[in-house]
Amino acid sequence: MKLKIEIDENLTEPEVVIRCARADEEVLSIQRRVLEHSDQPSRLVLYRDGVEYYLPAEHILFFETQDEQVYAHTARDVYRIKRRLYE
Repeated sequence: MKLKIEIDENLTEPEVVIRCARADEEVLSIQRRVLEHSDQPSRLVLYRDGVEYYLPAEHILFFETQDEQVYAHTARDVYRIKRRLYE
């Protein structure tokens, strides 16, 4: 893996670009860690139909458990979350 930092004084906020041949678990782990440590509002990693979504925590109305899975409900959709309720 290569790591490169470029300084651009014209940017108003940091930009992180990951270039890869495929989005394997290592790449997705890096993505999650960067998002967890950013200054953005708290976002949760949610899943629906095989797609990973990053939603602000304030969009979640409530959580429920069903068949040992945890689901997050928004005003429009239901997403699966890989965390437990106590987390």
